[in-house]
Amino acid sequence: MSTLFKFFPTSDTQTLADKRQVRVTCSAETVDRDGEIIVQAGIDWSNFMVSGAGPVLWNHNPNMPIGKCIDIRLANGRLTGLVQFPDQGDDPEADRYYAKIKFGSVSGISIGFIPRRWEPMDKGNRGGPKRYDACELVEFSFVPIPSNPSGIVTGKSRGASDQAEWQRQKRLREVEVLKLASTPEHRTARQIRLDEVAMLKSEGERHNRDIKTLEAAELEVKRRRRAAELRYRGLAAW
Repeated sequence: MSTLFKFFPTSDTQTLADKRQVRVTCSAETVDRDGEIIVQAGIDWSNFMVSGAGPVLWNHNPNMPIGKCIDIRLANGRLTGLVQFPDQGDDPEADRYYAKIKFGSVSGISIGFIPRRWEPMDKGNRGGPKRYDACELVEFSFVPIPSNPSGIVTGKSRGASDQAEWQRQKRLREVEVLKLASTPEHRTARQIRLDEVAMLKSEGERHNRDIKTLEAAELEVKRRRRAAELRYRGLAAW
């Protein structure tokens, strides 16, 4: 299963400047702009923290790690993480984004996760928005703009490269939603329908063959009857 992305606000970001640490809300059990919800108790971060610290990226770019998560916890229905940034001067890119976060021009967090169990928000629309009951956290990223409607966006406008990446991630999410729409139950029901169609088609073909066989038999009976009549007429004339 591919990794999906969900965005949340960081309006409650706490910066510990003396330690170059930032505590953020990674996820919350609220409806996002996609109309979906992640059940917080179902998030598994064991693999994320397997080495003692999880990866923190910029805009989900695996080539742009800007920090590490040294603590993650679930409290009051929210998943929070404590991000440690490198010492000043060790990583110019990390320094640049840390400054943006402190200033407030970067105001979103997005988690990358692998769905493990989900249900449609609307039982009558299996291809619509989902409620993710269980998922595995892969990483989380600082992003320019969150998608959670409760977030207060104060970031600057995205540049061309960020806009292109945003559009790319949006297309990936749309493709993944289409994949997720085909749940095991949906695939089973669809296969049953396909099997029924195939069976009906097979029965129809067999029925057509039977009709052709019957028609051929009737023609053969008529041919023999005609031949017998001709022979009888010949004998009578003789």
